[in-house]
Amino acid sequence: MPHFNQILLVDDKLYLVGEIGLLAESSDFGKQWLKHSDIYHGSFFDITKTKQGNLLIAGLRGNIFRTSDQLKEWQKIDVETTALINNIVIGPDNTIYMFGNAGTVLKSTDNGRSFSIAVEPDGKALIAGTIFNQQLILASEVGIKTKQLK
Repeated sequence: MPHFNQILLVDDKLYLVGEIGLLAESSDFGKQWLKHSDIYHGSFFDITKTKQGNLLIAGLRGNIFRTSDQLKEWQKIDVETTALINNIVIGPDNTIYMFGNAGTVLKSTDNGRSFSIAVEPDGKALIAGTIFNQQLILASEVGIKTKQLK
């Protein structure tokens, strides 16, 4: 069994992501799980639902996948990083942020169809983040960092 890394409740469905490309869903609150067909064989670390209703998953080597507008199929989103992506956060203006190893910050303003990249000067891993008072609050391998939203 692969390790599980994140679970997400969307309406009346649970989604689970983990190692070895694990992506599964449950319509009975976890009693039974339906594994999605393999879209990627590496680990996934986070899953979220965008404000427009698409699902995004992210993981090893900068791999990001997004559901189509009909939530029927997964599309690989190309980004210019091979950093492990640890966390996905959606801002109040629907901007999507992803945080990863090597100080990687990915940002999307088009519902996850494309991402720009920035790298923190110290290159330290960004493990998780949240938004508070128009700031990104980031947990990194060297402590807490704050950045103004732009």
